[in-house]
Amino acid sequence: LPPVRHSSVQFAAPAGVPLTLEIDRPMQQGIYPTLVVIYGGAWRSGSPKSNSQFNQYLASQGYTVIAIDYRHAPQYHFPTQLTDVETALQFIRDHAADYEVDLNRVALLGRSAGAHLAMLAGYNSEILPIRAVVDYYGPVDLAKGYYDPPRPDPIDTTSVLEALIGGNPKEYPDLYHQASPIYAVKPGLPPTLLI
Repeated sequence: LPPVRHSSVQFAAPAGVPLTLEIDRPMQQGIYPTLVVIYGGAWRSGSPKSNSQFNQYLASQGYTVIAIDYRHAPQYHFPTQLTDVETALQFIRDHAADYEVDLNRVALLGRSAGAHLAMLAGYNSEILPIRAVVDYYGPVDLAKGYYDPPRPDPIDTTSVLEALIGGNPKEYPDLYHQASPIYAVKPGLPPTLLI
């Protein structure tokens, strides 16, 4: 992989939990279009260090790549994870000059649970003008996923969703609705690539 400038920064510590950013930038100083990367892990695990080679590669192609952290279920229920993503976006906005971020060219990329959070953040962001969302296999309708899980079900979807929300859709219909990106679809959203 081509060399890049890498740094790791703590952006918040809600409830005493340190949350970090992993930042990769091209070797030459400048202002770059920026990709904010959100890892997957069924909202229960993962790290902004995941897929670091992919992030390094993208940075070497002329992007600032910022992989962000969030608190995990079941200890923290939704919308905690989305709040942490929004806190990271605020930090990025406030420190854009430090990390060579072009605030007019920011896209979100997520995988699985991270894609779910990328869609929710990208479709409702008042923090940054999100230009695009890249969704790698992110869930879009959580109640439907609860009642109609995949077969085979490699992650035990119902228990994963109960850990995230705090219960089932009958107990928390409003939270399942709020946590489902399909209900955030409206005119004027950033272009979204679904993979």
